[in-house]
Amino acid sequence: MKKILIPSFLLIGLIGAISFQISNKRTTNSALFHSESEPISEIATDNRSNDDYRNTLTLSEMAVPSEFKTLVEDKASENKFTRLTLAERYELAEWKASRGSSLEQAEIYRSYDQEALLALADQGDIYALQEVSGELMVNSQTSKALEALRNAAALGSVEALYMLGAIYSSTLDNLKKGHETEERIRKDFGIKQSKNFTLEKSLEIIAAAHYMASALRGDIFSAATDIDVFQKHQLKRTISKEDWPVIIKNANAVYASIDERREQLNADEFDNSYPEPYARLHELPKENNMAEKFCELLDGVC
Repeated sequence: MKKILIPSFLLIGLIGAISFQISNKRTTNSALFHSESEPISEIATDNRSNDDYRNTLTLSEMAVPSEFKTLVEDKASENKFTRLTLAERYELAEWKASRGSSLEQAEIYRSYDQEALLALADQGDIYALQEVSGELMVNSQTSKALEALRNAAALGSVEALYMLGAIYSSTLDNLKKGHETEERIRKDFGIKQSKNFTLEKSLEIIAAAHYMASALRGDIFSAATDIDVFQKHQLKRTISKEDWPVIIKNANAVYASIDERREQLNADEFDNSYPEPYARLHELPKENNMAEKFCELLDGVC
């Protein structure tokens, strides 16, 4: 599914035991809305000296792999889709849908009433969790919305990572425009004060980290395009070379957190592979090697 171009990203903020409630005051105490994980409320920093950054690559130069840097600019990718057989297109559509990225499924779930949505979310339905998170955001229940999306991500939704990033991105925009206070944001998102980063910088890194975490889950093309949109429309500049190692480190932290949560939910291990037509369409390696590439960018400190 081709994403609508809305900027966004995330590091894990407040992960606490919460009751799940939306505007009609219905609640559920399902384990899907609680977590035993320790909250990650601080940005993971990179400990290299400034001299070490002289050889740090920008996105357009990053070896993650080399094809990654051309994905955004490769307009031919749109036309390549027509070269796939109907069976291959169906395979890709099913793969994206299984990861929460079907517009058709999202439309269906929007037609459900709250009671049905809550029942499905309570059973671990990723589309229901995503839809409920939107209602919670509308009702200013940010921490609960984040919790629903984190559980959706843990249960296999890559779209939830994008949505989390979008929340952090829009919050960054609201902070810049004075629509949100720093105190309110730190409380809702569980972001601690840092001697290394302002809140603006923290939100930027967290947003970018969530986009990059999508690559670890196998959707490299979406990660590339989401980062591109984030830079062009939200930041209106390229991400600095000094920030890239920090973003990658936090992308690993995002992945580790949802992986731990997945284990708590007694789900099988993540399948981070992508279909053969996806690799061929975007000229990627046959197997997803992003975890290894991220490790290389961090000089082997994974």
